[in-house]
Amino acid sequence: MKIKFFLLVFILGLANIGNGQSDYKNLKVLDPTIEKSELKLLMNGYAKSLGVKCVFCHVRDAFHKDDKEHKLVARKMIAMTAGIRADLKKTFPKKDVSEKFNCAVCHAGSTDPEWAETH
Repeated sequence: MKIKFFLLVFILGLANIGNGQSDYKNLKVLDPTIEKSELKLLMNGYAKSLGVKCVFCHVRDAFHKDDKEHKLVARKMIAMTAGIRADLKKTFPKKDVSEKFNCAVCHAGSTDPEWAETH
């Protein structure tokens, strides 16, 4: 699984280089050509799934900065989720259930999933 994670991050990084610059200053895991409205929907989904506001991960008025540890963790979690979705597509090729897997599956509105404390 670690190899898949690093491979995914590497591929996403190459995609960022290949697409050139965008209006966003520091997208490292997400597609740099993402539309503003799509990015806002995605970020709102992350916030809702964890029960947080934007400043949980981002520096107010400086969203591009990597000053908060939660932002760095979020990047890893986004890549992890993408890897799990890819595995689900391979495991269930006739019925794509991968899009049903998202942050809320584990987090359920909390920054610390309850089940994580028992493992």
